[in-house]
Amino acid sequence: MNLKPYLQLDLTKPTAAKHAKMALRLLQPWEGHAQDPMNLTDEVAIGQLEEFARGPNAPRWFRQRFEHHNREKRGGSTSKSGGGSVPPPPAQPKEETERRTFDACVAPDAKVAAVRAHGLLWDKDPTRPDWSVREALQHSRSRPHQTCLREMLQKMNAVDGQLPRSRAALTELVVLHILYVDLEDYVRNRRGVVNKKCLPKYALDNAAQAWRDYHPSAANEQARKALAP
Repeated sequence: MNLKPYLQLDLTKPTAAKHAKMALRLLQPWEGHAQDPMNLTDEVAIGQLEEFARGPNAPRWFRQRFEHHNREKRGGSTSKSGGGSVPPPPAQPKEETERRTFDACVAPDAKVAAVRAHGLLWDKDPTRPDWSVREALQHSRSRPHQTCLREMLQKMNAVDGQLPRSRAALTELVVLHILYVDLEDYVRNRRGVVNKKCLPKYALDNAAQAWRDYHPSAANEQARKALAP
């Protein structure tokens, strides 16, 4: 059953807590009066909703709606109701700030150099019998979902400028970027978390989630359950 009810998920609205409880009641398992999300305090309900929206168990339609409702609005609009009844937007964690600032765009030549560092060819070399990466992708039987490839590139901030339309070109961009990231050194951020400078953990998680959303499989389901808190 494809159930997509109306839910106001904008956390700046006066009804945010009520709709957070309704969403948790609908989308998470619960049993009995004690576990009923409608009995949560407003603050706890909103906190749990934010955590659920970022987690692997959130349906794709819900995560997209949550992100859309809570996108950064331009123009500095203010409430017309007066009286200051609308609560201020929640403080953005450091991770959210980093999302808008990290830059993974690297010159294509540098990425091709990383392919060579792997001991691979990116383009066909007529003097060598082995296949290039591009040839291997062209002969691959698997065909990743085109929209998934676009989302992965966007989540990883892998391309500067407009993305190509063809699936083959998108696939090449994803593979080229991953081969480059694989050789990049790990760094430790201010909170002591070790990850790739051009691919923070949340960006990697978002890209991986896009793949799981578009390519459901038993293996992906087992991995999701293993990673669930």
